[in-house]
Formats: sequence, structure tokens, C-alpha cells
Amino acid sequence: MPLFFGTDMSIAVSATIQPSRMLASMLASMFVLANFAIVYAGLCTQVDKITILVIVLLSGLLSLTIFLRYCRRQHSVQLDISDSGDMIVRVLRANPSYFDSLNVKLSERSTLWQQLMLVSLYSDNGQNITLPILRDSVDVDTYRKLSVALNWIAMHTSSRTIFGADSSSGNF
Repeated sequence: MPLFFGTDMSIAVSATIQPSRMLASMLASMFVLANFAIVYAGLCTQVDKITILVIVLLSGLLSLTIFLRYCRRQHSVQLDISDSGDMIVRVLRANPSYFDSLNVKLSERSTLWQQLMLVSLYSDNGQNITLPILRDSVDVDTYRKLSVALNWIAMHTSSRTIFGADSSSGNF
């Protein structure tokens, strides 16, 4: 008797993906380390202190600007995957009456690892969306379900590409 007798396997999942705090803290750490490297390099060379101070202030301001811009652009995303592999992405904004909704498909550029999923999606109108999904973006069960569903879609998309419907264009 099969182990999964009587259970229905479904790839359908609906997940609200929060911006990753871990990714934001890694980005902030990278900027801090880069600025310390600039300070260290400036102190080890024969550059005057005012030049070092100006360079450090400019790099710090640039780092802070980039980090704040990154944080402002982060929104929660609702990803709905149906049994057939169709996907809908809804970008949840601060205003609950306004949201962007797109029918999307999984791109071959997606990276689906055990600890990290960089889901690259594209819509029919040519818009590309990349969703970084880390373990802290969703709960553990939802992460597992998303991983299974996205791997299933990736496997079936690549097999359709390899065994394409139009076999007249190939060598065989």
C-alpha cells in the first residue's frame, strides 16, 4: 500500500511574502564594512585627513541614501499559485484600496536553493519581477510549500522547453 494513499497532492499555495530583515541587515553590514575599509585605506596611505574625511562623509552619505532607497522600495507581496502552475503576484501597498496585480510566469533565471529562493517572474506585458524569499520572509510551512510548488513549476517549464510543442523546428 502506498505511503501517501488517499492524500491529494497539490501545488496550490497562497503566500504573503514579507521583506526579509536578514537581507536588509546584510546590506547594512556590507555598507558599514565598505565604509570602514575606506577609512582604513585612507589612514594607511599618505593622504591628508581632510581628504579622508570628505571621502568618508561622501561614501557614508551615498551608502545611507542607497540603503534608505532600498528600504522604501520593499513591500509585502502576495503570491498565489494555482494547481496548474498559474501565478498571480499582488504588491501590497500601504493604501489597502490600491494594489498592483499581475499574471506572471516563472523565468528560467530563478534560483531555488534550500535556504534562499530568488524567484524571477515575468508578465505578458514584459515586466520583470525578482522576489528574494529567505527563510524569514514567510513561515516555515509556507516556505516549504513555496519551494515544492516553484520547483514543480520549474521542472515542468523546463521539460516543456526541452520537449517543446513545436517539434518541426528541431533536428529530429
